[in-house]
Amino acid sequence: RVPCKNWACEVCGPKRGRLLRRGMLREVRGWSNVRLLSLTLDPKKMPEQCLTSEGSLTFLNKAYNSFWTRVRAKYPRIRFVLVRELQRNGRYHIHALVDTYLDFYWVQRLWERCGGGRQVNVKFVSAGEGCEYVTKYLVKPVGTPFPRGARRFSSSRGLSLMVAGAVAVGFSWRYVPWSPGRYFGWGTTVHDLERMSTVASRVARCAWSQQQLFPPGLPP
Repeated sequence: RVPCKNWACEVCGPKRGRLLRRGMLREVRGWSNVRLLSLTLDPKKMPEQCLTSEGSLTFLNKAYNSFWTRVRAKYPRIRFVLVRELQRNGRYHIHALVDTYLDFYWVQRLWERCGGGRQVNVKFVSAGEGCEYVTKYLVKPVGTPFPRGARRFSSSRGLSLMVAGAVAVGFSWRYVPWSPGRYFGWGTTVHDLERMSTVASRVARCAWSQQQLFPPGLPP
């Protein structure tokens, strides 16, 4: 069966959700401080034309862009991964993981100032708990309906979430910002190089074993 890679597919949707969860966990578990951030829209502050599902998604993205611009101005090195989720009331909201401490009351005031309202939640979580929570609706057999062309998830620049090869062997080529113990620019981290060395040594041992069992010239 040729995979359609469609989020709405009962087969491909959960597979892509699990791939996203593994890629997200691979990136987030290296953070020293993981915070779960939930941002919900207040319908009283939304225009009437934005009360529909697609309208709420457009309004949410606009409010979040304004919100995140102000967050980045205060915390320039902050990293995030987020998932947009459809609520039972027919409107979208955001679950995000960030690697920086954010004060609850500061987030609440900022989200209200950007037009979202006062319904926010900020709490400390482990990497595994946070990744499982924000992707819980993406791994279900029936995916959440989403407008065509809209993005279900986003992340900071430099994070690789949907990379199948990276999930299989544990490394990928990506832009790596400078930090202690890392290279700068397009390349791999020191941890990735160690994983590559481990994989190469296993392949070499397997080849040596086959050569001992089946020397050249003898039928296998």
